[in-house]
Amino acid sequence: MTAKIPDIATTDAGWCSRRVSVPVPEISYVACIFEAYDNEFLVRTETQGLGVLRIWYPASSQANLENVLREMRTEFPITILSEEVGMAGLDEVYPE
Repeated sequence: MTAKIPDIATTDAGWCSRRVSVPVPEISYVACIFEAYDNEFLVRTETQGLGVLRIWYPASSQANLENVLREMRTEFPITILSEEVGMAGLDEVYPE
């Protein structure tokens, strides 16, 4: 599934986010894989105990995101729950 990204020049520095559901035992694995891409992805558990993660990424890295998710799907199920443009949800992770 490839999201249609609006004009990234008008968004939060061209960032997007995607909420995904993964099996709970795979949360740490998924987070480690994405964090290995230094400064390209930010992953946080959104709903404790339910396997819901939010991944923030620059729109320019969408192809990398798709490739990583495709590879992971060969190992376990991943469901895309939602996609947003901008840094939506980040204020919930890092409140002021």
